[in-house]
Amino acid sequence: MNQRLIALAALLLATTLARSANAQPTPLPKASVDQMARSFVKPPASARPWVYWTWLNSNVTPEGITADLEAMQRVGIGGALLLDVDQGVLPGAVKFMDDKWRELFAHTVREAKRLGMEINVNNGPGYFGSGGAWMSPDMGMQTVLTSETRVPGGRLWTGKLPQPKGRVTESELAYRDIAVIAVAEPDLKSEKRFEIPDFNLKAVTWKPGWIGYRGVQSAQRAMSAPEGVPIPLEKIIDLTGRMKPDGSLEWEAPPGEWTVFRIGHGWNGSKPGPTVKGQSGPEIDYLNKEAVRFHFNSMVKRLKESVGSAGPGTLVGTHIDSWEGGGQNWTANMTAEFKKRRGYSIEPYLPVLAGRVVGDLQLTERFLWDLRQTVSELMVENYVAEFQRMASENGLRLTFESYTTIGNDLDAANFADEPMAEFWSPENGFGPSMKAMASAAQINGRAVVGAEAFTANQNERWLQHPAGLKALADRAFSQGINRLVIHRYAAQRFLGPAPGLQMGPWGQHYE
Repeated sequence: MNQRLIALAALLLATTLARSANAQPTPLPKASVDQMARSFVKPPASARPWVYWTWLNSNVTPEGITADLEAMQRVGIGGALLLDVDQGVLPGAVKFMDDKWRELFAHTVREAKRLGMEINVNNGPGYFGSGGAWMSPDMGMQTVLTSETRVPGGRLWTGKLPQPKGRVTESELAYRDIAVIAVAEPDLKSEKRFEIPDFNLKAVTWKPGWIGYRGVQSAQRAMSAPEGVPIPLEKIIDLTGRMKPDGSLEWEAPPGEWTVFRIGHGWNGSKPGPTVKGQSGPEIDYLNKEAVRFHFNSMVKRLKESVGSAGPGTLVGTHIDSWEGGGQNWTANMTAEFKKRRGYSIEPYLPVLAGRVVGDLQLTERFLWDLRQTVSELMVENYVAEFQRMASENGLRLTFESYTTIGNDLDAANFADEPMAEFWSPENGFGPSMKAMASAAQINGRAVVGAEAFTANQNERWLQHPAGLKALADRAFSQGINRLVIHRYAAQRFLGPAPGLQMGPWGQHYE
């Protein structure tokens, strides 16, 4: 039977090849060829490159805005992605998002409309992170915090469990308790100190792409914890209901030696950046839909409303750029969400987030994987999908460099109207983002795949030339990119002096 199938397959293949060889291509009508030639010489607006347009510490004027946009339009730029960033330039006469700043933004959109260009606006101050001065710490990125108290067993213990500390002041922390968990220690005198391999990366500050590779390394280095280190599940006691609001606890501890963990969560101190002075504030709780909505309404929706009738067709998008704020491992309703999604209670495993091994190392690693998976799902559903929904509701597209999130990159990219990659020069910095974002666009039927193009650091030294950069662009196109968003065009407040304001060492210097 196998021989027959192989022979049949070979026959079908040979027939197909013969037909292909004999087939004659259908010539294109001359009108179509002429149209293609004209479009190549003078591309339609949808095919034009864009620029990252960086306002530097709100150093902008109406005259400078008009001159910038006219210069872009004159050389064929189709649109500008606007960001207001701190790069060491002295602050301008307006403040980010105040009435005068928003009037300058409205002037920008009106001028872009006049010139037939489009505007996309970053969703926060600086270029990375969602958030700003309007966010309160209780709606900021949340991290698990722990304190430990040693308790001798076999008697009534009375005391106060210290509140865990974070990276910010107590008033900024907006601390909230999660649980109080007691664990039996095998032998405190000979207690072994054991570090879960790559613990911080897996439990606190992970970044995409690292976990799989580093996880393999971890598995190779340590398949099990030394004897006496793992905490048996049956030796874990939940004391949450016994602790009073002030942290005091009375507990008749069983015989043995115990450690009582007070476990809570609070703002991890992460802020968007680099932000214009006075506009710093917490990065949002990306797992909390209400925090996401509050942030969107506080900035993106306000800007959309400020441009009035000039907006439709000109203010076309809002943007989420690179993720540089680190990880988040908690949100207010994490306990219920974890149980719903993973099918078991998170409480007995919370000592893992203090670096302890629960059950055995493999069980601990599986819990950490489940935690990351839960964070990923919540981030995609409550941040990316919600942001895209609100953008669409306001007539905007969502552009997103989704390959640097705290979740599964491609899950997040499913909700990007225009996935964006990036590549650097002159180092030829092509990472996996190009094919990943192109694949995400094709899978989801997106027409545009953007790329932050030709980004550079101080090694650029004003020496790069379009003739030398063309090969990089060709490589980007070959990997599925069809819109270059050139990094960058620094906004020019002054019309005369050269070389004008610069975004420090970053990007190509063409303005």
